[in-house]
Amino acid sequence: FKCAEVLSTLGMGIGLFMARRGPNQLRKAGQAAVLGGCLGAGPVGVAMWKAKSSTLSEEDIFDRAYRVRYNRNQIRIDNFYEGGFYLGLLGGLISTRSLGGSIADAGIVSVAGLLGRATYMVYEKPDKLKW
Repeated sequence: FKCAEVLSTLGMGIGLFMARRGPNQLRKAGQAAVLGGCLGAGPVGVAMWKAKSSTLSEEDIFDRAYRVRYNRNQIRIDNFYEGGFYLGLLGGLISTRSLGGSIADAGIVSVAGLLGRATYMVYEKPDKLKW
């Protein structure tokens, strides 16, 4: 999820900057966050993995996948991002009764969950060797 999370956050920032004069600032930022997340999870993530995996041996790929899969902090950040997305999608659908509003709320809440958990993790200062 790293590419999706990073591009989603960048997309929200770019969306806020691009729509700074429009009436629907938050909606545009949320939609840009979802678009960034889709790009990060899809073509950009695949391209980055292809570039990285071409220099790794099979054992290195297995080791990297194992470390990412069982890293407690990475799992928590991924869960907060994904949970925020689903919560925003459902809340936006209930409150706005439109797909555009629902997607915008999903983007905003997912980035808020990601940034909230990352901030707490920095504040908590976990041990580097804690898995």
